[in-house]
Amino acid sequence: MLLRIYIILIVLTFFVATINAQLASNNVEKTVKDSTLFTYGQTFFLTGDFNKARTIFYQVLANIDTTAQKKEPTASVYNYIGGSYYHQKDFENALRYYGLALKIRKKLDDLKQIANSYSNIGLVYVEKKEYEKALKYHKKSLELYYEKQFDNGIANQLNNIGEVYYCLKEYNKAERYFIRSLKIAEQLNNEDRLLDNYIDLVNNYFAKKQYDRANEYYHSLIKLSKIISRKKSEESARKQVDFNIKKKEHKNMLLLKEIEAQKYKQYGLFGALCFLGILIVLFFLNQKNYKKRKEEEVEKLLNKLKLIKTEALVDKFISSHQKQETPINKLKIEQYCKEKLNETDFKILQAIYLNPIASNKQIAATINLSISGIKSSFTKMYELFNIEDTVRNKKIALAIKITQITQEVE
Repeated sequence: MLLRIYIILIVLTFFVATINAQLASNNVEKTVKDSTLFTYGQTFFLTGDFNKARTIFYQVLANIDTTAQKKEPTASVYNYIGGSYYHQKDFENALRYYGLALKIRKKLDDLKQIANSYSNIGLVYVEKKEYEKALKYHKKSLELYYEKQFDNGIANQLNNIGEVYYCLKEYNKAERYFIRSLKIAEQLNNEDRLLDNYIDLVNNYFAKKQYDRANEYYHSLIKLSKIISRKKSEESARKQVDFNIKKKEHKNMLLLKEIEAQKYKQYGLFGALCFLGILIVLFFLNQKNYKKRKEEEVEKLLNKLKLIKTEALVDKFISSHQKQETPINKLKIEQYCKEKLNETDFKILQAIYLNPIASNKQIAATINLSISGIKSSFTKMYELFNIEDTVRNKKIALAIKITQITQEVE
């Protein structure tokens, strides 16, 4: 009797833990998906594939809720989109998206991020050769960095302003800003910032025909370049040594585990047999529940596999429809459903065919129908198109189904 009570307590504990885990999963699942997309976008951006990066960031924007908690992520996405246009020399779109990021950051009153947006806009105006506007935004950025006492930002903006004066051929003013930036970089021991300062000072002194000063900073530039190169080589070598040490430690750990396993083999065989006997008793006492749990685990794995395959199809589906928004084949679908769909149903089908991740609220706004009406229509269509209850995302499965029906005709 006590053994049965113990088994029931284990089952109840497992059941409660499963429910709590599912609730937590529902709350974070969308956040994890959006975060993964954002990371993909950053990767493409950093590798210079700005078109792919922009496509992914647009998808992230479509998923982000416009709540107060989500405003800064939205600003970051706008900032990346603006940066992708900037690097592709599309300066009007760059200004547009940098401006959207700035607008959100002003509402959040995040001075560092506002300063960053001002700096980005200033860089665009430099490329457009609108130097007065560039100075205006770089100086506004500098003021905010001074207010926050953010030395790296101050050094960066001083250098940016110096570059604008260099473009205006006001070399004395440029020199003053480059030197101020250099002094802060030296205090911070920021080697990357120093490298940029040396390059700008060499160019500026050459423009002023002060070749001795140019040569002085040129030697400093060469010396620092060698130091940075050596440090990178040393860092690479250090990582290799760390790897070898960890590899050796891993081998030693495996050896110790093997020795420990032998010890337990010699002295713990009886205990292991006793434990095995208890497991066998528990297995037979709880055979029904055990079999049910195993079936549920298999079903979860199958559903996970279906979801992975479905997501791959959806990515392909969205990609193809971003290029060309083709209508669904109404005739073929009517034949498949035996003419049981009305015009509203077809409008809903067309909406998810073009955007399978659209919410019920978005679809309702598009076709002027209540959300309850949308849900009712989906319930009917899931049955007509044989979308199983076990499918985790019925809407996507329905979109794939109508796509398959349409493609059979094409």
